[in-house]
Amino acid sequence: MGGIVGALLTGLFFIKADTGAEYIENNLKGQIVSVIVTIIWSGVVSYIALKIADVFCGGIRSTEDEEIQGLDVADHGEEGYQL
Repeated sequence: MGGIVGALLTGLFFIKADTGAEYIENNLKGQIVSVIVTIIWSGVVSYIALKIADVFCGGIRSTEDEEIQGLDVADHGEEGYQL
């Protein structure tokens, strides 16, 4: 969210002294398109990475027993606190 807001505000506040409102509008449109393309790209690449993990590693979901036991113990064999 911070990157999206920063990219949009950059398009809004980046103004050259010799340009007018038309330049600001075009610059902001370019930033909006860039943000949308980045969101779509990130979603597609994440989807592909998760599908690859599903094929080669059996997915990223833990079993219910592993969740009850605790993922530190189930995945790494380590306990943070021994009470």
